[in-house]
Formats: sequence, C-alpha cells, structure tokens
Amino acid sequence: MSPVKGFLAYANEVTKVERRMAISTELARGLKAARKAQGLSMDDLAAQAGLNQSMISRLESLAGNPTLDSLLRISEVLNVELGKLITEAETTVSTGVRRKKSN
Repeated sequence: MSPVKGFLAYANEVTKVERRMAISTELARGLKAARKAQGLSMDDLAAQAGLNQSMISRLESLAGNPTLDSLLRISEVLNVELGKLITEAETTVSTGVRRKKSN
C-alpha cells in the first residue's frame, strides 16, 4: 500500500471512530434528558433498571461502554424506544442539529 493510500485509510478509520463517539455522546445526552424529564435521580433509575448507580453515572459521563442489556433496561424504565434514541443521535451527528424538546 502506498503511503498516501495508507494515510487515507487511517484518516477514514479515525473519522469512523469520531462518528461513533459523537453518536455515543448524543445517545447519553438523550438518555439523561429522558431521565431528568421524568424527575428520576440516577439512583432511582438504577434501582428500577436493576443496575447500580455507578453504571448510570458512567453512561451519562461516557466513562464506560454499557451493554445492550443495560441500555434496554434503562430505556424500558424511561419508557423510550432505544432504537429511536439511537436514530436521533445518528441524525444529530449527521446534520449537526439537535432536535428540540417537544412538550
């Protein structure tokens, strides 16, 4: 592989990693917003989801990688569709525009 092709492959991979991180950030924001909108503390959400509070804190601060099971438990307690939150996060990253809260 030529140095130019190698650099372009590397740059493409970096872009993918940055995109995944941005989507994770937006997903965490969406879950945190849903938790706060329902007036739940991290402790309340953790107890209802059968998780510990530190897991919720790590999720919201992007300090960890939650399992799909954990995300599904949280979304069930918050009564939000996980797929919808992921789609909204991807759209936000793609467009750079956050969806306004609906009342």
